[in-house]
Amino acid sequence: MRRTKALWEVFVLRFEEALERHRKRRLTAEEAGELLGMSGRHFRRLMVRYDEDGPEGLRDRRLGKPSPRRAPEAELARMRRLYQELYGDFTMKHFHEQLQKRHGYKLCYTVTRIALQAAGLARKAKRGGPHRKKRERRPLPGKVGRDNCVQWKGLSLQIPPQRHRHHYVKATVRVHEYPDGRLAIFDGPRCLARFDPKGRTDDVVSQVA
Repeated sequence: MRRTKALWEVFVLRFEEALERHRKRRLTAEEAGELLGMSGRHFRRLMVRYDEDGPEGLRDRRLGKPSPRRAPEAELARMRRLYQELYGDFTMKHFHEQLQKRHGYKLCYTVTRIALQAAGLARKAKRGGPHRKKRERRPLPGKVGRDNCVQWKGLSLQIPPQRHRHHYVKATVRVHEYPDGRLAIFDGPRCLARFDPKGRTDDVVSQVA
């Protein structure tokens, strides 16, 4: 409350300063309004209010007044009565559909749901758990991952740096398995690396196979 009062007093002082400079023709209405974060038209409107009512005329006249867009209380009461008497076992979505279909109801679903929950006639849905953390998908067999590795039958085969290409991330390569269990990675006809059956680098071949 004290902070609101302090902010209000600062605004009044800033307005009075801008008004004085405007009346001395040092600022136009548009420039004064820009200093106060408003349009020149609104600044002129506040000038009239200030001359008539003093600092109190600067207050926002919308405060304390019901919104013109507020749902009619009589219609909300009718809706709550219908829910209690006829539709207590309906879901809120189904209830809202029946209101529109059978009772000439015009208010939206969200207003209806909030009014029922505020009256204690409907429970709020439980909040869902935290979203799963986004993680990088495992590359498909033959697809090179971000670490320049290819996953093959539980092994992670890393392609060593090549003279003609620094990495093969997201490239599609071919893994060949020999009868004795040794492995080799090919990019087209070029052999990029050879591995023993445990996935350890055997040698690197950079010539066309």
